[in-house]
Amino acid sequence: AMARRSGSSMAQRALRSHAFASPPAPSFRPRNRSCASTHRPPTFRWRGLTAAAAAGTEDTADSHPPSILLVSDLDGTMVGDDEATAAFTDYWLSRRAMAPGNAEDADDGSPSSSSLCYSTGRTLEQYLDLKGANAFLCEPDFLICAVGTRVYERDGEDGEWVEVGGWAAQLGDGWCTDAARESAEGLISLFGESRVHMRPPHEQNAHKVTCGVRSEIVDECCASVNQALTRSQVKAKLVYSGSGDWKYLDILPARGGKLESLDFLRQRLGFSRANTITAGDSGNDIAMMEGDHCSIIVGNAQSDLTDWYAQRGAPNVVKAESSHARGILEGLHSFNLY
Repeated sequence: AMARRSGSSMAQRALRSHAFASPPAPSFRPRNRSCASTHRPPTFRWRGLTAAAAAGTEDTADSHPPSILLVSDLDGTMVGDDEATAAFTDYWLSRRAMAPGNAEDADDGSPSSSSLCYSTGRTLEQYLDLKGANAFLCEPDFLICAVGTRVYERDGEDGEWVEVGGWAAQLGDGWCTDAARESAEGLISLFGESRVHMRPPHEQNAHKVTCGVRSEIVDECCASVNQALTRSQVKAKLVYSGSGDWKYLDILPARGGKLESLDFLRQRLGFSRANTITAGDSGNDIAMMEGDHCSIIVGNAQSDLTDWYAQRGAPNVVKAESSHARGILEGLHSFNLY
């Protein structure tokens, strides 16, 4: 998600890690690519684990890393450099191994173990395709998919991904899928099929309507959709994203999005804002970095996100020098969590 605009709906600009080709449109995301980085950051270790504790000669009762909820974007952040992805996976698995042996919550009510969540524009099926093609990607505990309109967890019996109850249900307040779709289809009539097209059905759901629009008319498209939704009394927000000649335009319920879904999951799990960290690389991640928690901007971040950071200069947001998943590790290190 991106910076909010005025009006009855909120338009947010974002920049995903791929560009549109000419209609009918390209695939949703590029496959993970291996990017050898010339910048080789040091190999970090969690600072709370002393050498004696690591060697087993010291009581490690107070040496466990603090429990955190890490919510990371996928494309361009967690994936994009296989070596960096593998380095993060090694770190996270070692962190899990250092967690307390029981699954009970701590005395203060906070979770006793950390949780990893990916927040992505991908659908569940598209995430599974990525996971099947990338052996280095760490298996998360939770997924936030489709620009914050779907939240998933593992089923305790067979390990399948299932929707977390309660999230999608609350998105219906003031929302109408048909009206949102009509406002998007109206753009085709207004600007023509050469400049606007509806995205494939698998990229749509009951709380997300997506079309592709030419970059030069994105502001006009947002204004037209806002006017149509205002007439229909639909509460919605707009998220436009993408690089190059084409943009994605997502129409979402007003209560949906990356930050709102993150807060829903955080509260459900019992994590405090102080123990919640987000990571991203593009303007699409600005929304989830606007909350009162720590955030990491990876070194390969795109200009929409770095410009926002330069203007905001928030102390709870750190910009790493390292790219992709190594940037996440560097950011965790700066927060004394790695």
